[in-house]
Amino acid sequence: MVKNYVLLLVGLLGLAACRGREQECIGTGGPSVLVEVRGPDGSPAAIGTKVVIRDGTFVDSGGAWDELRVGAGERRPGRYQVEVSKPGYERVVLRDVMAPGDTVCNYAEPTDIRAISLKLLPDAPPVLSIVVLPDVVVGLGPGNTTQFRVVVDAAPGVSRAVRWSSSDTTIATVSPSGLVTAGCLPASRDVVITAVSVADPQIRAEGSVWVESPTSLPPPESLIGPGAEEARARQRECPRACSAPTHRHNKIKSGA
Repeated sequence: MVKNYVLLLVGLLGLAACRGREQECIGTGGPSVLVEVRGPDGSPAAIGTKVVIRDGTFVDSGGAWDELRVGAGERRPGRYQVEVSKPGYERVVLRDVMAPGDTVCNYAEPTDIRAISLKLLPDAPPVLSIVVLPDVVVGLGPGNTTQFRVVVDAAPGVSRAVRWSSSDTTIATVSPSGLVTAGCLPASRDVVITAVSVADPQIRAEGSVWVESPTSLPPPESLIGPGAEEARARQRECPRACSAPTHRHNKIKSGA
């Protein structure tokens, strides 16, 4: 009897430990490989840079993890060939980048972090690329605002100014500084916000905003906290402004 009890207790403890380990190992997320990327002048240059990692048949791609590093891999362990590319720069290939798995879940943590300096291509254009951040905004209520910013990669002395535009100003407008203000809509819709280089209009980037209709938002009386009174006023006023919108398109310039 005592022996059976001990065996049962040991089994339960083992099951609890196993379940605890399973809980620790749920989900992945995060990079297996990180690469530090700097421009020719030594400044961080990860934004707008793409990384592709390969290990046998496994391939994954990613972008900027922050302003300095790019990453990919979803925490899969492996020995990787890593390719780093950015418009206007020579492609960089790194070999035998190690991403060992941990002892608990076999998840990779970036430890073999390489650092590279990008080199311009001989025929690189004056304006290399534009990136709009964030690239997606979801759930902007009527009258509310969100701030876009733009990262322009251009040669020294070349203007980094951009012209902002909204694909439909009845949905949302955008200011010269990239501040987007949602309109009042009878139904929720999305709008594209575009930044175009003043120095080279062929170079552009986009972000999108999903604007919510008042009917899809919580009742005004349920809003609480800082700014709630202003939000309630906008939400109550909005239905009176929602009359047969007409299509418009705006273009405005942002200096840099």
